[in-house]
Amino acid sequence: MLQVVHCNGHGCSIAPKLPTGAGFPTRPVSSEKTLAARKHYEERARHRGGTAKIADIDRATIVTGVDRRKDTPFQAKSFVQTMRALFSWLLETGRLRVDPTAGVKVKKPKTRGFLEWDYADIIKYEQHWSIGTSPKGDA
Repeated sequence: MLQVVHCNGHGCSIAPKLPTGAGFPTRPVSSEKTLAARKHYEERARHRGGTAKIADIDRATIVTGVDRRKDTPFQAKSFVQTMRALFSWLLETGRLRVDPTAGVKVKKPKTRGFLEWDYADIIKYEQHWSIGTSPKGDA
């Protein structure tokens, strides 16, 4: 998760390690995939933000982050969700008064969903994965 150095009268900043017991986020993450995505955006935010103060992140900064991901709308949505989790936590703990992600929305693109497999796809799958094996984690 995005890691915040101690917050003082001058603001909070992004840093590599959380002080013990800081506890972001207060809510459990629903899946390992969500956790991995949030870690990715955490690293990117630290890299781009450096020692910048979190209080300096405004709506325009969030919108710029979304715009940078305009060609990958699912990543843009994940970015906003991650930033929203961070700022929600900062608001809950009284470390910040304004949520710059408020009102920022990313339209989810229309997709065809999962495509149906034809018979050739099924045969190919069964030839690669014998009965009793699992494709998870293997490629």
